[in-house]
Amino acid sequence: MKRRIVRTFGQVSDGDYQAVLTRFDPEAVHWFSGQHALGGTRDNIADIGAWYARWEKLLPDLKFEVTEVVVSGWPWATVVAVEWVQTGAADRTANFRNTGVHLIRLRWGRTVSQRVHCDTAVLAEFLRRLQTQGVREAVAAPIGSAAPPPQLGLAAN
Repeated sequence: MKRRIVRTFGQVSDGDYQAVLTRFDPEAVHWFSGQHALGGTRDNIADIGAWYARWEKLLPDLKFEVTEVVVSGWPWATVVAVEWVQTGAADRTANFRNTGVHLIRLRWGRTVSQRVHCDTAVLAEFLRRLQTQGVREAVAAPIGSAAPPPQLGLAAN
């Protein structure tokens, strides 16, 4: 499972977002921390796909380095924690570096819940720089809703 998770982050780093989308359950919930264009909650595949399309547009050059993967639970109720460092120079004016954690719930290998926690101040500043370069989507309303993150239900394992 750990190798699969690292491979998936590599696919995102390579821009293969479609491969990631195929791993989501049709009723998955995707939440990203912060009050910005990438923040909020998505609870359907169409919105999750639109979020990844926005991510690709705003952050096309960024790469993930997975620093830790922890997997717990059974195949029908697996919880994965992934710590990462993200780097790149997507806005062409300064290097970007952020750190964060994905908390992912899998059911039979399919993502049913994904929560992304990162340094939102770093991301908000990056999006502000993109806005000054005329990238309107950097300050667009979040895709989905501003609902709170889904509960991961760690005690259920």
